[in-house]
Amino acid sequence: MKKYKNCLVIGKFMPPHKGHEYMIRFAQEFAEQVHVVVDCVKGQPMEPIVRKQWLEDEIRGIKAYALPNFMPQDPSETPDFWPIWKNALFNALDGVKPDLIVAAMDYGYELASVMDCEFIPVDISRESFPVSATMLRQNVYENWDFLIDSAKP
Repeated sequence: MKKYKNCLVIGKFMPPHKGHEYMIRFAQEFAEQVHVVVDCVKGQPMEPIVRKQWLEDEIRGIKAYALPNFMPQDPSETPDFWPIWKNALFNALDGVKPDLIVAAMDYGYELASVMDCEFIPVDISRESFPVSATMLRQNVYENWDFLIDSAKP
């Protein structure tokens, strides 16, 4: 039996790579249901709904959601940064309250506090998968093996 009922994983996944897949599968080890929220960013080169579909095609058993509106990316952008994110996430999850957040970045600590749940960091130093979506966008061919299979076509 898994310790948590609902786990939340958020990210841009622009594009989704093996490190993202690892993080989501890691979350599946702890929670009965993993909810993956795909961020909506100004100037994004790929739509959130497409990234959501790639993740659903690659990782069975998740519930994925694409945020419909552009979201602030840093607390310096607005004093309401954390309340905006909290409301957007609860709306995306149709009111489901996560009891766990898994993230590969330090924001997970603050987000877990705001969402009133636990946080488990995973591979923040990117030792397991030394890649970022930025690296893929800059040179997809050099980093091709890190791209998840469903995004390759």
